[in-house]
Amino acid sequence: MISGSQNGSSYCHPSSTTIGTDDQLQIDDNPSVAGEASLEKNSFKNKSENKNKSIKLTSQDEDDRQKMMFLVSHFSKEQLERYEVFRRSKFSKNLIRKVIKDTLNLTISERFAVALAGIAKVYVGQIVEAGLDFMEEKNETGPLKPKHIREAERRIKRLTDYALKYPF
Repeated sequence: MISGSQNGSSYCHPSSTTIGTDDQLQIDDNPSVAGEASLEKNSFKNKSENKNKSIKLTSQDEDDRQKMMFLVSHFSKEQLERYEVFRRSKFSKNLIRKVIKDTLNLTISERFAVALAGIAKVYVGQIVEAGLDFMEEKNETGPLKPKHIREAERRIKRLTDYALKYPF
């Protein structure tokens, strides 16, 4: 599932795709139990109850939660392992703060670093997905290579440039 050590080596995705170093990607020490219990434990409702705040879920939120539980319950073992790795992975807040400090010479709050870390996680997911799509188009198999990542970034940049130029 995940390989690597604590001395700065790389972590590997179940399909052997390198996704970062120890400084860039962290995996929570307490892996959650797969399936319904995992979703229950990680749900927004339960997190808010732990903070003694009473936030009620709307019917749409409840429907989305039920759909997600159904989907996760029908994952294959490999899909479930990948989903668990995805859920536990995160970018270090300190790394995000350091990158912003070094590049923009700004100091950001911890909350802003958390938001940027979430955006970075989504962006990496989009790059990987686009890279896998490109690999599939070329009928290639195996781990992602730098050429796949570069092409994925080029495609995403082209789409975002077009969307900014022609918003509607």
